[in-house]
Order: sequence, then structure tokens, then C-alpha cells
Amino acid sequence: GGWPEAVSRLGSCTVKQQHHVCKRAKVALSVNHFNGIERYYSDRQLIAMASGTPVVCRYIPGLEHEFTDGVDCLFFRDVVELVDKVQELLDDETLRQRVGAAGRAKVVGGHTWFHRIMDVLPVVEAIAAGRTT
Repeated sequence: GGWPEAVSRLGSCTVKQQHHVCKRAKVALSVNHFNGIERYYSDRQLIAMASGTPVVCRYIPGLEHEFTDGVDCLFFRDVVELVDKVQELLDDETLRQRVGAAGRAKVVGGHTWFHRIMDVLPVVEAIAAGRTT
């Protein structure tokens, strides 16, 4: 949801189904609603990467601090680059497997809810103790 009426969709699925849908694809795309906000990307990107399917994602500022272009996922900045990167993955099964496995390892190793909680816990503890960080 949230896309303009002019953008046609084939269907939709629940959050819990996203992993299974991505897993069946050769390549997953990640395009956010907001692309100019530093390090602001959708959890759909993480779900797709965690499935082990290679992801081609719209570049957002700071994404290179989270992921390595061409290793964990492939970044695109315009439609021509999007098509080129998807075609590159479709043409090379070894590259698809390598990027998919690296993306899954990156997400499972550092982008789970456990990791997010551990990142924010010191801030919450400081607030509770009356300190600011």
C-alpha cells in the first residue's frame, strides 16, 4: 500500500509472507517511499535480504555505511542502472548466489531485532538513569 493509483500491483502479501515470496524470486527489488532521508530504508529490504535472494535496492544517503554495493546487495540510482543491475544478476547465477548469501549473512549477523534492541538499550538506560547521551 501507499503507492499512487497509477502504479499497478500484481497483488500483496502480509509481512510474514514476504520472506517466502522473496525466497521464490531470482532477484528482489527494494524501493522506498522516501529516498532522500539518511539511512532510512524499509524493513522490506531486510526481509528480502534475509531470504537469501539478491536484492537490488534504491540508493539512499548513507546506505554504504550499512551495506557494501555489489557484495551484500546492489545499489541503483536511476532506472537505467536498475535494469542493468537486475540483468547482471539474472545473467549470472553464481553472482546471484554469492550476493544472496552475503546479504543474508549481513542481515542475520547485524540487523535483527536483537541487534536493534542492543543498539538502543544504552540510550534507554541513560534516560532512565536521568542522564543524556
